[in-house]
Amino acid sequence: MCFQHGEFKLGARDVLVGTVGASPFYMGADQHARWQHTDLVLDVVPGRGAGFSIEAPEGVRFLIRSDLCALPD
Repeated sequence: MCFQHGEFKLGARDVLVGTVGASPFYMGADQHARWQHTDLVLDVVPGRGAGFSIEAPEGVRFLIRSDLCALPD
């Protein structure tokens, strides 16, 4: 889900994964542990967004595409 800056309170275990433009992108620590060796690409596509997410009234939704990276030996 996407919120305007300052509208979502981060938890102590949230991990900064990267940025989308100038906006930070966070993931929970448990989820990050499972996805840390994956390249993530965030797309915006036509469709119905999640109920409280910022894109919902715009007629678009976020789609995350993933590609597993090779693990180091």
